[in-house]
Amino acid sequence: MKKIILFIFLLFSLLIMADVSISVGFSIYFGNFQDIPEYSILINVGEPLIDVYVDGVYAGKTDVFGSLLIKFSSAGYHTITLEGEYYLKATYNFYVDKEGTYLNLPLQPAGKLTIFSNVYPVEIYGNGIYFGKVYSLEDSIKIPVGTFNLIFSSPGYENATSTVTINFQESQAVEVNFIPKKLKMYIRSKNNSFSPNGDWYNDKWQVEIFLSTYATVTITIVNDNNKIVYFYTFRGKPNLNIFTWDGSNVSDGNYKVIINSQTENESKTVETYVSIDRSNYTYLKEITLSFITVFFGYLLYSIFQNLQ
Repeated sequence: MKKIILFIFLLFSLLIMADVSISVGFSIYFGNFQDIPEYSILINVGEPLIDVYVDGVYAGKTDVFGSLLIKFSSAGYHTITLEGEYYLKATYNFYVDKEGTYLNLPLQPAGKLTIFSNVYPVEIYGNGIYFGKVYSLEDSIKIPVGTFNLIFSSPGYENATSTVTINFQESQAVEVNFIPKKLKMYIRSKNNSFSPNGDWYNDKWQVEIFLSTYATVTITIVNDNNKIVYFYTFRGKPNLNIFTWDGSNVSDGNYKVIINSQTENESKTVETYVSIDRSNYTYLKEITLSFITVFFGYLLYSIFQNLQ
């Protein structure tokens, strides 16, 4: 039945022997390569029903011959993107001239890979190539045909590897069991003092917390009498985490900051110090508000003058 339908479609296409316009201003072409219209590109990818995009705009699908004629109104540079179910996404840059041009654009055959993992997202590399990222079991990723030593990566976990052979138009699965990285923690702060006096300058204190894996982070701030004045807990993620303290409800003075990160099996603690001095007032807020007032006042005055 499929062969009969394809034969009828092929016969119908040959009988037309003309351009068939589509709504976005492109057309499908069945004529001779020597008769390509001005400011047009006739592409051939060798496969039917491949989605074609020009500068991000959908242009249509290739015909049964794997061809599509794309018409433009003037000369210029453009980008063609090709997408097929079992082909890698391909992008080509080209120049449209007044004289019609024929382009043969190859596609790379691929298969699909589904990753059964204990954590997501997962990034996939192989043979020095980055293939992409999957965010859940519902996703699959296209891999070119061939045998690859795949590397699977997820933030906070040790890389996993697997050798996979990909066949054209086949969907395969691989199981990945990630192991959490050993807990490491580093902290960094641009300054060890701040002045929460509302002048819009240095009103808050920040500390950067770098983690090697996911961990529960606890911030404990104590005064000179070792009394807790602030306590905060959050779920830390791999790499950079930022903690901000506004110093509210505490007096000027020196404070010890105890930062603890903890996983199921490991714990790390780092201490640092910060001081509060509200007497350092800069008048930045007043200067900024005055500038904004003058600027908008002048802008409104100019508008009013132009309306008269």
